[in-house]
Amino acid sequence: MGYISELRQMVGTRPLIMAGACVLLLDGQNRLLLQQRTDNGLWGLPGGALEPGETMEEVAARELFEETGLKAGELKLLDVFSGADFYYRYPHGDEVHNVVAAFVCRQYEGTVRTDGDEVAALTFFDRDRIPADLSPPDAPIIRAFLRTLPERQTDVYAPKAENIVQAQERDLDELMEMCLALWPEEDREELRTEYVDMLQSPKHQVLMGRDENRFTGFVHVAVRSDPVEGADSYPVGFVEGIYVKPPYRRQGLAAALLREAERWVESLGLRQIGSDIYADNQTSYDFHTRCGFREAGRLIAFMKELDSP
Repeated sequence: MGYISELRQMVGTRPLIMAGACVLLLDGQNRLLLQQRTDNGLWGLPGGALEPGETMEEVAARELFEETGLKAGELKLLDVFSGADFYYRYPHGDEVHNVVAAFVCRQYEGTVRTDGDEVAALTFFDRDRIPADLSPPDAPIIRAFLRTLPERQTDVYAPKAENIVQAQERDLDELMEMCLALWPEEDREELRTEYVDMLQSPKHQVLMGRDENRFTGFVHVAVRSDPVEGADSYPVGFVEGIYVKPPYRRQGLAAALLREAERWVESLGLRQIGSDIYADNQTSYDFHTRCGFREAGRLIAFMKELDSP
């Protein structure tokens, strides 16, 4: 039994001053994660009450994991909220005056899942599509956070379609650096020779992100006619590789590269685009699902050594 539950046994539904924390979690496309509560059916933020001995950061991380299945990376304090706007009477009658530390989280691990108890649904929302039916204790925090976004993003590299260009042969040196960071087991010269041919092929498209005079990442998408797991129409687009340099990660570049790759596939009249990852690459798995991919199957590879003749 938690601390607040124990207090409730003593004071019933009378007002309590309740200290706690919440998390404003943003994905790679700068969408805000909201949860639909089971008690009032409204949308709000992952969060909860402080337990004795916990820090605000600890309760924020704990509640985020319990309610969404996600493990927080860096948590940055947005503000501490209190006052008349944070009085709330729950549907079952409990009254609280909330004191809430709100944290912003852009780095996290795991796969989104509901807790099956307090949370009915979890959805990432674009800033201009935030639901109107927000839970009263969370609404002022969400509005305050949204007001900060233009100022806080002015010094961040913001990928735009015009900053994504088709790779040319003159870009091969920088492209190879990124390819070898993604596929370190490959031979540079062999890979370079392959890409010289692919850059000229109508069945391959290599797009690169650019920030002033620097390339920031790339996506390689191809047209495949051979079997692709989960495809039901052929030919099919396929993401052969996608990579973003570390300083430009968590800023939406991978998603922007993928969107441009999808537009190229659509321009060819194709209906589907596939991809694959290593089974233990949870970060890539989460990225794909956030971008609308569904898992189509899993493959287990085998190898047997044969006796020399």
